[in-house]
Amino acid sequence: MDPEFEFDRGFEHEGPGTKATDVFFRVKNRLYKNEKSKTYMYRDIVGVITVGVGFALKSKTDAQRLKWFDRKTKRPVTRAEVDDAYDVMKKQPYGRSFAATFFENKTTIRISENMIYPQFVKRLSEFRTELQNTFGQTGLNSLPPPVQEALFDLAWNTGGDIGTGFPKLTAAIKDHLDWLAVARETHRDTEFVDEDRNVDIRNLVLEALKNDRRL
Repeated sequence: MDPEFEFDRGFEHEGPGTKATDVFFRVKNRLYKNEKSKTYMYRDIVGVITVGVGFALKSKTDAQRLKWFDRKTKRPVTRAEVDDAYDVMKKQPYGRSFAATFFENKTTIRISENMIYPQFVKRLSEFRTELQNTFGQTGLNSLPPPVQEALFDLAWNTGGDIGTGFPKLTAAIKDHLDWLAVARETHRDTEFVDEDRNVDIRNLVLEALKNDRRL
């Protein structure tokens, strides 16, 4: 496992010894908490069939790439059983009225938490690369740690393409380091994330404003 992504499974706690520069530690903890890992298929609020820490299963092929087992017997399931479970999920309702737990008993196949975490780390690594492509490796690393944390959270929701998903925010960082504008542009439609999460991410960016020595 990438040592830069060593994971503290007590992610509810950030001890006083946490280094200010340990961005990835805090990113993992924040995302793992916000996304609420699930071992079963569910539909997100816009209807995408999902598993784990917000891993989209856009097709049966995506679902078949994972190692599923039967919840009751613990035996590995067949590709046909994965397809059947996927078909069941496609028929389920979705929206803000249907939390992920609503889908827990709709199917009997599961993946293990031990499978979820490596996939989670892999995706974070990919998003780090995407952010470096957008801001440059030096540019990303030079941003205040709270801003880096906020960017990872936004990248998670956009599949890594933050330049397309948040063009005004990207410009505000690249052109001016305008933290007020960046904080404003972090807002996501509450159809996709809870408002509490919007406030949390906005406040991360405002921390940079408080500590900006240019002011």
